[in-house]
Amino acid sequence: MSRYMIQASYTKDAVAALVNHPEDRSQVVRPMIEQLGGHMLDFYFSLGDYDVVCIAEFPSETAALAFDIGVAVPGHLKKVKTTPLFSGEQSVMAMKEASVVSLRAPGM
Repeated sequence: MSRYMIQASYTKDAVAALVNHPEDRSQVVRPMIEQLGGHMLDFYFSLGDYDVVCIAEFPSETAALAFDIGVAVPGHLKKVKTTPLFSGEQSVMAMKEASVVSLRAPGM
């Protein structure tokens, strides 16, 4: 399974709803990930541009995309960003593969 970092920002109305009725949103997100055949590894509230950071595994890119689409439907998120994550081993493999390809620089 591939790992992804999902970052999301709540709308102003969603933040107000959470302040008025606090809840652990990881308990809502986890079953959705599992329905798509994935596993939630970590879930955090965060400071900065995104309110939430979730690390999850999905069995395919299609499942990760389905998650992104599914969380957008209710309208309580103003933005979602999903980033594929690569292990050290995967990174070394990519570096080795990159060593056999080259791109001519512009004007050369």
